[in-house]
Amino acid sequence: MVFRSEYSCRAYVCVIGGATIMAFVMVTSKWPMASSNDVGKVFLEVWSRPVPDYVKRREVFTAAGADDGLKSYLLMEYEDEHLNEGLLRIGEDLVAFAVVPGYTYNVETLVSPEDALAMLGLKM
Repeated sequence: MVFRSEYSCRAYVCVIGGATIMAFVMVTSKWPMASSNDVGKVFLEVWSRPVPDYVKRREVFTAAGADDGLKSYLLMEYEDEHLNEGLLRIGEDLVAFAVVPGYTYNVETLVSPEDALAMLGLKM
């Protein structure tokens, strides 16, 4: 079995005018259809872990018909001062999927259009 990780994590927390702008974190995962049962078992194990108090929001969406299997999106939002802890927790959770053949993931930070424009000194 080969476990290939597309892990790239960049945390952007910008301070503009004294206010901290918080980024969301999105994990995009892909796996072959044949590994779906394994993904499901690991997901149930990981999802049952207690959610830290600093997590503001946690959403998961799955799409069938990815290039060669399935794809899921995990969207997390953290209290500003806990972004680093949140990224570390995501990394710990993703390690559990290492046993799944063909499972890959990518971690990205996101900002809202309002926050991205504020970084440029613009407002919506």
